Amino acid sequence: AAIEPRDSPVTSRTAENLFWIGRYTERAENMARLARIALEVFHGDDEPALATQMWLGQMAVFSGLVDRTAPTPTASIDGFEQALIRGLAYRSGVHSVGHALRALRQAGAALREQLSSEHWGLIKRADRDFQSACQALTQAAPLPVFGALGALRELSRQLAAITGAQSDHMWRDDGWRLLSVGRQIERLIFLARALSRGFYTNAVHDAAGLAVVLRLFDASVSFHARYQRTHSIAALIEHVVLNP
Repeated sequence: AAIEPRDSPVTSRTAENLFWIGRYTERAENMARLARIALEVFHGDDEPALATQMWLGQMAVFSGLVDRTAPTPTASIDGFEQALIRGLAYRSGVHSVGHALRALRQAGAALREQLSSEHWGLIKRADRDFQSACQALTQAAPLPVFGALGALRELSRQLAAITGAQSDHMWRDDGWRLLSVGRQIERLIFLARALSRGFYTNAVHDAAGLAVVLRLFDASVSFHARYQRTHSIAALIEHVVLNP
């Protein structure tokens, strides 16, 4: 029997929701990584340089992790940490990690028939588990840093699974391409801002600050594999900007 290939059209509503699923997945991943890095840096053995503190503080504000009225790291590291942890949970109108997860869940709910049961289950579980972890954090005073780090690490693992489901277990139609476009747009906005702030605050000119910037780009291993024992700005630009 003759088998005719059939391409099902993607409706505009489906395409829009897939686009935003891509953006919110990437946004939650970026915000969770930034929050985790900030808490780990400020609780490390060495106090970060002033430029690195400024960079992390500005990125937290621009990403919506803390309010503009919150203490800056240069003014009070403890105050900044408490504001960051307090702002992780979902709150209406606040662009937090929890808000990105809730928006991802709402976009996924609109496409319930388009997603596999495993994919949809991962999205629901990530939102539910993170909100529960944030509620548990608020029961202590001061808010526990290591508890927040544990919640963020678990969320990062769950988001990695969601990303894998989107990359390897979805039909490669126009809707999937729009999902990928959404992810890349969100990533470009976030990383361009991170690098811009890195030069603005001079964080990239300090060896420890450069290492923190590379962690946010998820490029530490690849950078040091290509450029051993060097911290030049030219190498940084070649690796995270120009390298295709």
